[in-house]
Amino acid sequence: MQRLTLVTCLFDLAHREPTCRWPKVRDLLDHGAFVFGLDCDVVFFVEPGLAGEVAQHRRRRGLLSRTAVVSMPVEGLSAHGQLDAIVAARRRHPLMNDETGQASPLHTALGWAKLELVRRAIEANLFGATHVAWIDLNLAQNARTEYVGEDEVFTRIPEPMRLLLKKPLTAAELSDRPHYLSYLWGHVSCAYMSAEVPRFADVCEIFDQTAREAVELGYAATADQILAELAWRQPQRFEFHYGDERDVLGNFRRPRGAAEILLAHLRHSRSPIGWDRAHGRRLATAILGSIGDGVLDCTPPESAVLLEECFLAIYFADYPDQTTAREVVDLYMRRAQIDLRFREAFLDNEVRVRTNFSVLGKNAMATERNACL
Repeated sequence: MQRLTLVTCLFDLAHREPTCRWPKVRDLLDHGAFVFGLDCDVVFFVEPGLAGEVAQHRRRRGLLSRTAVVSMPVEGLSAHGQLDAIVAARRRHPLMNDETGQASPLHTALGWAKLELVRRAIEANLFGATHVAWIDLNLAQNARTEYVGEDEVFTRIPEPMRLLLKKPLTAAELSDRPHYLSYLWGHVSCAYMSAEVPRFADVCEIFDQTAREAVELGYAATADQILAELAWRQPQRFEFHYGDERDVLGNFRRPRGAAEILLAHLRHSRSPIGWDRAHGRRLATAILGSIGDGVLDCTPPESAVLLEECFLAIYFADYPDQTTAREVVDLYMRRAQIDLRFREAFLDNEVRVRTNFSVLGKNAMATERNACL
């Protein structure tokens, strides 16, 4: 039976970096209501002056027995001990596109500390966890949380490190390491990361090694830069779900939103630079399941282009077997018959759609004409 320990923190960056736009502690506490209310084992690493208040939030919800509050300042983090090295590296090689200052040296150190704090929680093993996850305390400020119970986000956890992948990982961005480390690419989210305990511990170790190597090269990489690089170089350690920051929990079990991002990943899976038929089929199958069950939040035009792309992913993956590809065409045509906006999307792209579906032969085209003319 799985048992998950969640790990999070509450530190006052706004006080330490007043020139940056960090959330104030009161706002973090307000936005932390979702995490405070989770009926899970949670380890909180917090500023010494806030430990009692965090414990009180859990006590009010009857969850204190599933709570560990570890009092410590930011300055007590090993990652904070690397702050001078981070500052020196940023002087040598500034991040070229950090216009908002969201990757300041202190914030970069705190990003590294997410892995450090998970490792500390694993070593303490206060709750006998089989799985462990990092969760940002204020995650619910932007992320959808309404499906976490139905989707068993905190009770049925994959074994590999699970990350939200926002953008496809490409050799064009990742193969030249100095170039890659010079920019923020926004490939992954570090707001929620989960794994079986030994696998998370392994990622923590290689994360530290990779961060140190980057600093030695003169680059202070952010946590998301490092994790994306690790996922590209050692994909066997990772598993993904897809979307934007708001989908980090909502899309954890199945696609429920972010149609444009799902489409980008589908197209990447059959592009010359990202050709991966098995991956394309897995993602297409998940999208088809969500569309069929009516749980994917997308417009009819978005649904039309997603179904067309799912058809291509499955056709290429299954060829010469056309059974499932034909089922996708049938679903597309039924939608075109009953949904006016879907039909309009088809008519706007009729030549392309007919050309794609024509690979199934004349019988499929005849069915199409009967449905849509």
